[in-house]
Amino acid sequence: MRLFNTIEKQWIDLMLGINFLGRDILRRQLTCSHIILEDKSCSNLSLILETSSTERYLLHESVPIIMQAYQSDSVPIEFLIHIVDGFVRELEVYNAAGLELQVDKITLDKLKYEVRV
Repeated sequence: MRLFNTIEKQWIDLMLGINFLGRDILRRQLTCSHIILEDKSCSNLSLILETSSTERYLLHESVPIIMQAYQSDSVPIEFLIHIVDGFVRELEVYNAAGLELQVDKITLDKLKYEVRV
């Protein structure tokens, strides 16, 4: 079990930096969340989360926000926040082309957001 590192906090801050329905609830949940499992494969990073927040996200969308960070090769790295039963459960990061995900080399200069609520 661990807290978010600096890079992960930056990703979350960018994802929650735009306004969307339920954003503030997710922010409060993520503020008191920690990582209980980290699963890294070649092109994917999955951070399984647990929050001590009791405030439930009431919308039924399981992935309310997706952030795409376009890299110099035009292939985006996608960031998804997953909700299960009203609570943040996962921060998923993956290379959309299936190529190796190098977390420390992701550039965040060209971002696009997909709000799904």
